Amino acid sequence: MSAKAGVAGPFQYGHGAAAFDADNDGWPDLLLTGYNRLVLLHNEPDGAGGRRFVDVTAKSGLATDNLWSTSAGWGDLDGDGYPDLYVAHYADWGFDTNHPPFCTYDGKTRDVCQPRLFKPLPHAVYRNNRDGTFTDITKSLKLRTDGKGIGVLVVDVDGKPDVYAANDTDDNFLYLNKTPPGGPITLEEVGLVAGVARDDRGAANGSMGVDAADFDRTGRPSVIVTNSEGELPALYQNRTAAGGPPRFLYATPSAGVAAVGGVYVGWGAAFADHDLDGWEDLFLVNGHAIRFPSKLDRRQKPLLLRNDGGRFTNITRAGGGYFTAPHNARGLAAGDLDNDGRVDLVVSHLNEPAAVLRNVSPTDGRHWVGLELVGAKNRDVVGARVVVESAGGKQTRFAKGGGSYASTPDRRPVVGLGGRRGEGGHGVLAVGEVRDVRRGRSGRVLAAERGDREGGAHEASAGWSSA
Repeated sequence: MSAKAGVAGPFQYGHGAAAFDADNDGWPDLLLTGYNRLVLLHNEPDGAGGRRFVDVTAKSGLATDNLWSTSAGWGDLDGDGYPDLYVAHYADWGFDTNHPPFCTYDGKTRDVCQPRLFKPLPHAVYRNNRDGTFTDITKSLKLRTDGKGIGVLVVDVDGKPDVYAANDTDDNFLYLNKTPPGGPITLEEVGLVAGVARDDRGAANGSMGVDAADFDRTGRPSVIVTNSEGELPALYQNRTAAGGPPRFLYATPSAGVAAVGGVYVGWGAAFADHDLDGWEDLFLVNGHAIRFPSKLDRRQKPLLLRNDGGRFTNITRAGGGYFTAPHNARGLAAGDLDNDGRVDLVVSHLNEPAAVLRNVSPTDGRHWVGLELVGAKNRDVVGARVVVESAGGKQTRFAKGGGSYASTPDRRPVVGLGGRRGEGGHGVLAVGEVRDVRRGRSGRVLAAERGDREGGAHEASAGWSSA
């Protein structure tokens, strides 16, 4: 099947996959990140009524990127209707350039080298030329060059698609989009001033995965970042005042996330409302980066944190069989794979098959609505916001480009409305350049009519079964 679909390769030593509509033709294309090159696969008809991917890297303008790329984010940064690219690059390792002969953590066992032994590589921004090609505009933007990039997320922080980059043992970046109407792409880095560059001790963390959500129902995107052993996942709560510059509070302790402890090496991250109660929960997957850790098993259990009205509770043991066993996980993508209103998970691992986890959580007849957002110009609508009003209150969802670690989630937001049948109606208000978001019945995805399921309420209401 992979060969028939055009994704069998061989390509580079790969890290991530970014699925986005590069040419606005209505079909998602695929960008592969990895060591020494990028690969852009265009989604085209296969001549037999189906679709396949075709390697268009050479003519796309991306073939000149020969650095170590990890994750990529996308969004229409200049307002022309086409998605531009932000590519995170890691470090200057190479057999011929920087290859330490012997790295160890216990003084005798050879292992993967520490990140601090390497210099960071500059990240890159590619402007979409609207003809299937991209132009590297990195030099004109004067980006920071002191971050070993791992995770990238494009999301609206202050009115336009902005860029957050998670870096390994370096300050994380927050680039605000200051592009003037009709002008060139302009980005301003404000991570340290905004409070999202370091932890509460003022230290740069070994950051990997990233996601954003309105976890506290303020209407503003807060940011979660997974970090390394000896550190905590960083939850940056958005405290921006109306009309003011972005300001975030390190809320890992106050929001209950610190209770998981600093024993994990975190990678993929995803906010999603697993039980449809109207509050976005948090999923984190873990696994050690070195081969022979001295204190912990290389494989680590994932984490499931239930959102109880803006504060998180660790309910990992209630998540099902996958959550009770250790794994060496990396990528995490969340999405409603079977259109039943309950968000499922896909996890990639090292030396272990990928896991598809079907959400079988009882939802006690709670309402939900799934939205497929379609832009008037930009089909990926990254940067748009959707506000959903129901009897249970007001919720905000964000159209995001990238996120987690080297993964692409389902871009259709699923919103749990809480309540039960007959407990009030709901409305949907689209904010941003989107269309085709119309008032409809709960328990529906606009693109595919599927009903919700009912089940008994129970504390162990977080269940996934491997599919």
